[in-house]
Amino acid sequence: MMTTYGNAYVAVVNMGMDRDKTALAFVEAEKHNGPSLIIAYSPCIAHGYDMKYAKKQSEKAVKSGYWPMYRFNPELRAEGKNPFSWDVPATEDAVTFKDYLEEEIRYKTLNFSNPVEADRLSKLAIKDNEQRFSDIKHLSDTQP
Repeated sequence: MMTTYGNAYVAVVNMGMDRDKTALAFVEAEKHNGPSLIIAYSPCIAHGYDMKYAKKQSEKAVKSGYWPMYRFNPELRAEGKNPFSWDVPATEDAVTFKDYLEEEIRYKTLNFSNPVEADRLSKLAIKDNEQRFSDIKHLSDTQP
C-alpha cells in the first residue's frame, strides 16, 4: 500500500535468505529523501521449530513465496528505471507453500486437533499466498 503514495521507500527483507540485500535495503532507506518502511521476516521460537534451523526456514519462507523479498525505491524513476526490484528471483529450488507450513508447529498443531479444519485452512492460506504474491507482481515489469 505504501508504494501507491509514490514517495515512500519500501523494502521487504529476510536476513536469513540474503544478508547483502537486507543491508542494501537499510542503506537505501536511510538515503531516501522521504518516508521509508522496511518490513523484515523475523524467526521466532513460537513458530515451533528449533532456532538452529532459522536460516533454513527463513529461506523456505522466501522460496515458497510466503515472504517475497523486494525493494521499491521511487528515486529510481528520476533515472528512468523501474522503482520496483525483486531481490530473490524464482529459482528451480523453490519449495511449495505447504512444505513451508509443515515445518512449523504453529501450523501443524491444528492438524492434530482438527485435521478437516486444518486442511480447509491450509487450502485457504495457499490461495491467499498466491493472491498476495500475484498482487505484488503488478509493481514490476519483470517476474521474480
